[in-house]
Amino acid sequence: RAIETRRRIGQSIEFRRYLAGIGPKLQHAERRSCGGKMARLFSFSGRATRAEWWIVYLVVGLPIWIGAEGTPEGYQPGPFVLLVLVPIVVVTTWLLVAVSIRRLHDRGMKWTYFLLTLIPAIGPGWLIVECGLLTSGPGPNAFGTRAYPVTD
Repeated sequence: RAIETRRRIGQSIEFRRYLAGIGPKLQHAERRSCGGKMARLFSFSGRATRAEWWIVYLVVGLPIWIGAEGTPEGYQPGPFVLLVLVPIVVVTTWLLVAVSIRRLHDRGMKWTYFLLTLIPAIGPGWLIVECGLLTSGPGPNAFGTRAYPVTD
């Protein structure tokens, strides 16, 4: 009987540990939903992976850059074009800045380092190296835990 009681207690402890492990996942179930992921996309807090940074820059930033470079010199957009383009540019800028700041957080840096991108010729290159090429340190930092597993 004593052995049976110990086995039940052991199972109970394991079950509590299991619940403790999934508790935070259940609390943040809204992050897994589509609305949670969209909110995270626009958020400046937390961390972003290199892949997330590249995807946002290639899917969102590259078409805007190509459109700006392909615009003929001296082109004067009409009011309807401005009415459509201004919100697109504002949302795009927000997304690019947010993912860059989250990527800098993943590297252990504060958002103020993003201001280095304002330095002509040096800043954008620095951002590509820092956010797109370099990895982050293992484990959690001041901005949270890694959003992806460590594969060392």
